[in-house]
Amino acid sequence: MDRAEIAAWAPDFTIRISSCTAMTPGWSPPRPIETHEVVLVRRGRFRVSSDGERLSPDPTLGYLLVPGREHRVAHPAGDDVCTVITVGERLWHEITDGVPPPAVAVPVDGRLELTHRLLFRAARDLPSMTDHLVRILTLISAASPRRALRARRSAALADDARTALLSAHPDATSLVRLARTLGVSPAHLSRSFTAHCGMPLSRFRTRVRVSQALAHLEAGARDLAALATTVGFADQAHLSRAVRAEVGLAPGRVRALFAREPAGLDQRHEG
Repeated sequence: MDRAEIAAWAPDFTIRISSCTAMTPGWSPPRPIETHEVVLVRRGRFRVSSDGERLSPDPTLGYLLVPGREHRVAHPAGDDVCTVITVGERLWHEITDGVPPPAVAVPVDGRLELTHRLLFRAARDLPSMTDHLVRILTLISAASPRRALRARRSAALADDARTALLSAHPDATSLVRLARTLGVSPAHLSRSFTAHCGMPLSRFRTRVRVSQALAHLEAGARDLAALATTVGFADQAHLSRAVRAEVGLAPGRVRALFAREPAGLDQRHEG
């Protein structure tokens, strides 16, 4: 079942929570896009097609939709929750200086994910929510890849590697073992992954673990040593270094930040 709920509205933007609880592996009917939309994933992984460009969004990869394109989506596993930000033309132009987005895919780094997760915790405070929103759009404008995607074969290989990392495949902890599992050389896998995903495979592995840590901290996790083990870090010190590098704050500061922000509308979808 698909469900969408408006969380905030202002003349220049609308923010809604979109949830798909059912498995729908087939493509939806094409939907024409009439305004700029930013989609960030809170939970799950699904498939998107925008004028033939396909990708598999998850909390580390969002996407942009621009007017004039057609958009289709499929939810093979279900239980997907997204934030959909519809941006008015004036605000979009102010944030991006009128430069068209070069690609559909938007890499989501630690700072962007933290700002996204804080967005709805400020749902009852429109000025605070607007500040978070502007920061999100600014980060996206700066992060959008500026070159075309590589060949489809290379993109498919990178996507297979992302799937292994996101699902914690036992061979995903080693570049050599993962390359062997995927039937390619380590050098080819490394080049393809970096070209398609915009970062080395080792950094993406850390990015996934930090994303999982942010979700646990948002949910109220307090034992940082246990959290480090849960998400795959060697110890609490390793967790702290990685979160600080990705987000700019230590895990304890992130935990306190979530505790200060009142829970927003999205919490009703997380239970």
